[in-house]
Formats: sequence, C-alpha cells, structure tokens
Amino acid sequence: QLGDGALPATGPLPDGQELYPDCVSLPEEICCPRTWTQERLLDWVFDNCNNVAIHNLAEYYNHRAVVTPTNELAQELNATMLEKLNLPTSRVSHSVDRALVDSQDSPVYTAEFLHSLESGGMPPHALPLAIGMLCMLLRNYAPHKGLCNGTRLLIRGTWQRLLEVEIASGPFAGQRHLLPRIC
Repeated sequence: QLGDGALPATGPLPDGQELYPDCVSLPEEICCPRTWTQERLLDWVFDNCNNVAIHNLAEYYNHRAVVTPTNELAQELNATMLEKLNLPTSRVSHSVDRALVDSQDSPVYTAEFLHSLESGGMPPHALPLAIGMLCMLLRNYAPHKGLCNGTRLLIRGTWQRLLEVEIASGPFAGQRHLLPRIC
C-alpha cells in the first residue's frame, strides 16, 4: 500500500502525538518499546545468534531485520551488532582518499573531509568486514543474479579488492558470488 500511495491516513498515535503528513505509523506488533536499549533490541531480534553455525547463518538471518529511520542510527546498530557477534574482523575496507578535479582552479579537499562524508548511497569511510557478518548491497551490480540495491548478503570471504558473498534472502538466497571493489 505504501509503495502504491494507497496507505490509509493514520490518526494520532496512541500517546496522543500527531504524525507529520508524510509519516507512516507502523503496527505496534512489529515495533519495540521506546524504552529499549540498542542491545535489548538486537538481543530480541537476533536471539541466540552466537550459537548458530556459520553455514546456517543465511537461513537464520532470512526473516530477521531491524529497520531504522536514519543511516546514522543504522551505523550505530551495525557497530553494536558486530561487537555483540564477537566476529574477528578479517579486514577494514577504506574509501578513496582523494577527489578527482576538473582543473587546477577546483577546490582541494582534505582527506579528513572526504572521510567525513556520509551519504545514503555510500558506505562509511572505514567499513569493518568479518566473515559471517550480514551486510547490504548499495548498488544494482547484477540484477539478473539477484545482486541489487538492498540485497542482504553474508560475507563469506574477504580479500583486498574482492568479497565472496552469499545472498541471504529472496529468490536467489543461498547463491554465492564474488564482488569486486567498485570505484
């Protein structure tokens, strides 16, 4: 209904607060109490995750997800989850440190400034990668193979310019692919 623009208008929230015109009220049964900490939310959604065999992780993650309203909150939850999983970081992938300029008159950007840029379609400057962690593809890399923007992937192997991934959900679940570094 949301994608088709046919979602019925919602009234005030249970606590009496009004929604902004473009807001969507989620059903209470899929929302956690506002008093929960990040750790409590992750414990509830990903209960017993440390006891799942690494070859069964794709099936385990298939029906589990946390939706956040901002990228900043998603990054906080990702860091908390990675710490909770206690997976050894196999590598940290870094973004490019320099900007391509058209001419000598173009402004020069410092590496620190470039590292601070965060956008909805870009990963953070330093992206820790661990075998067994869940991540999301941010590009339409190979749609015919199920590698689309928003596809949930399990990291199965890491190299300097290559990731081995397994699609965690959807019609292509279980398929493994090699993803090269995208410049």
